[in-house]
Amino acid sequence: MQKKWEAVKKYVPIFTLLCLAITLLSLILLLISKGSYAFCDAVNSTVCAAYRFVMAKISSIVPFSIFEVLIYLLLPIIALLVFIAVRVFNDTVSRVRYIFTLFGAVILIFSAYILALGIPYNVTPLARRLDLVSVEITEDSLYDTARILLDESNALAERLEFDESGSAIMPYSLDELSERISDAYASLSEKYEFIHGFSSRIKPIATKDAMSQLHLLGIYSYFTGEANINVHYPDFNIPYTTAHEFAHQRGIARENEANFIAFLVCLESDDDFIRYSGYLRLYEYVASSLYNTDKDRYYELREGMSDAVRGELAADTEVYKKFADNLLGEISGKINDLYLKLNGTEGGVSYGLVTRLAVAYYADK
Repeated sequence: MQKKWEAVKKYVPIFTLLCLAITLLSLILLLISKGSYAFCDAVNSTVCAAYRFVMAKISSIVPFSIFEVLIYLLLPIIALLVFIAVRVFNDTVSRVRYIFTLFGAVILIFSAYILALGIPYNVTPLARRLDLVSVEITEDSLYDTARILLDESNALAERLEFDESGSAIMPYSLDELSERISDAYASLSEKYEFIHGFSSRIKPIATKDAMSQLHLLGIYSYFTGEANINVHYPDFNIPYTTAHEFAHQRGIARENEANFIAFLVCLESDDDFIRYSGYLRLYEYVASSLYNTDKDRYYELREGMSDAVRGELAADTEVYKKFADNLLGEISGKINDLYLKLNGTEGGVSYGLVTRLAVAYYADK
């Protein structure tokens, strides 16, 4: 036995063994979490939360996106690793150890995914955690919910400043927005214990054209702990998208649930622009469902839309049209749909849960 252990240590670095142990432990936690909401909730609020918190704090030190830099450097890094394997290590033992070291790094990144998003996908459904009773979705309930959201959007738009394109102007920097959204999370965490309130930083993606072609407004990088945002679209998207990516950073893994949490966070703020962003983005979800259900009532509702909000949505549509039809967008959509299905949701259709949560939320008012 001693000889076998010595042989293992000769070829396999301690780093790789530690990574393997972490990965196995993560997989065990993931498997158990799939069978127990209580266990999964406990792990997500402790072990997983600690990992996400530490990574978010470390990545928040720098103002640029580490995730984006790593994407740019991916091919050069791979080339460098191959060069090292071929030119630096000349004997069999050192090359084997080098390969095992790389293997350790890969499985460590996989473990990071399990802790950041994999386990959180199995937590108690959001509707149950928010005590939202399931209600029947009807044309009337869709119309009433959409009307409330539109009325609030109209009222808030009167207090905002708009640019020549018709878009509301965000009156502060991204760093200040990060502070305001973080404060809203801290406030909401006092109402719901599963929501973690801590400060973090939203990171703008420099290559916003490429991100727009992928039809992405934001992205959470689990292995760097960063919340990244696409600033190519009108400003009213930014607070809501920031709150959405912060939701992932705080353990809300499911896209549809992160969307609704983003709405609640925006409403928790006392800032008009942030609240406007939350109401208008949720209105788009509910109005879309109303359009698919009853087009006549959808157009009836739009008659009450203020000129400011109408111009806002038109400006948003113009930006979207520029990137609507492209191969990258189609590929991104299919990958995202597959990703959602692999994590136990219904693919793109699962976004309809946002509407169901919205209707249930206002039915309870």
